[in-house]
Amino acid sequence: MTRHIFKSIAGECLQNAKTPLLISWALTHRCNHRCLYCRIWKMRRWELSTDDALFIINELASMGTILICLSGGEPLLRNDIGKITSFIRKKNISFDISSNGYLIKKKISQIEGVRVLCLSLDGPEKLHDQIRGRKGAYKNVLEAAQAAKKRNIPVYFRTVLSRMNLDEIDHVLNIAANLKIKVIFQPATQNLYGTDNKNPVASFTKKYREAIDKLIAEKVSGNEYIYNPIPLLKYNRRWPEISRINCISEKVFFHIGPDGVVYPCIWNRNLKTLQGRDCLKLGIKEAISSLPKASLCDGCWDSAACDLNSLLLNPPKIPHGNAVSSDRAL
Repeated sequence: MTRHIFKSIAGECLQNAKTPLLISWALTHRCNHRCLYCRIWKMRRWELSTDDALFIINELASMGTILICLSGGEPLLRNDIGKITSFIRKKNISFDISSNGYLIKKKISQIEGVRVLCLSLDGPEKLHDQIRGRKGAYKNVLEAAQAAKKRNIPVYFRTVLSRMNLDEIDHVLNIAANLKIKVIFQPATQNLYGTDNKNPVASFTKKYREAIDKLIAEKVSGNEYIYNPIPLLKYNRRWPEISRINCISEKVFFHIGPDGVVYPCIWNRNLKTLQGRDCLKLGIKEAISSLPKASLCDGCWDSAACDLNSLLLNPPKIPHGNAVSSDRAL
């Protein structure tokens, strides 16, 4: 983002206004992968029609939205993804896309103008395919990255650290260096993503923290392909025993589901006590202004969200020393 965008967001945060400057939008829960740490694809939700999606984009534009992050499921499974991204550009809104990469080569012309393409990469070919639940996933994500770079599309990798790939950080960083692509590292959630069920591949605490220590050492030594700033690596090192940070959710950042329901935060939208508001029935302005206050979370695990919060609000407090040294399995 440019400096003026940060100033705009920071100003709205300080005013404590509910203004949807940043939107995370899961266009669909459908997915062509079956990742071991995710069950979003089992969350069958009614999806907005093309006209309804464009209506919401138009309303967001009128409220000053500057960035929409499109995700899923797999957002490129929408047959109208080109119409959606084209209309976003028409309304002078920037957009990012998070994808598993499988359809990028086929639909790359339909995401023209994307600000950043974030692709999932979890390790070497055999392991990545195993984690992603689809043979050929590794090959496709690398081909997607190369196809995007040929079109001068900025690319990031996102690596989810589970107990299966903590020993594969070097492989991921080598790929990143070869392709000159930065990597965002973040921990696997303690529950299967999209459910309240325990995640069977969540990392063991001790080994996870050793992996984060390795990333910190690499960053200190000058590795330019680790996206995470050192303070946030130290913060994420404490996972899952982390503390709350100042957050832009409910102020300038909101999440929209496939059915057009808006929530104050993408990460706690599955809490049973959290209720969203229907953008189509109420209009986006009324939907956001009438949102009930979200249940306070214990802390954030998403590296990109933490990074944005630290830039716009007070940075997270990092305790001296090595925080918690528990090695229990989670």
